[in-house]
Amino acid sequence: MSTTTNTASTTKAIKDLTRLSALLAKYSHRWCLGADREPSRRMYAWVDAYEAIREEQPEAFAAYCAQTHACITHTAYDCLA
Repeated sequence: MSTTTNTASTTKAIKDLTRLSALLAKYSHRWCLGADREPSRRMYAWVDAYEAIREEQPEAFAAYCAQTHACITHTAYDCLA
């Protein structure tokens, strides 16, 4: 993979992580709705997408953590806190 493609991929991953983190934080109150209701499938998809980027693009995740001052070991569920 060329440097330009790698940089573009990293930039896109950082944008996606930023978007997903914001969505999870915004709707975190919907995660714990009580025993009778589960979070939406969309919220689970956001968590899964965040975790996929974290695992598949560790360089982009490290850059995102550096930009946001987040711990490199955090997970998508930490965005709900």
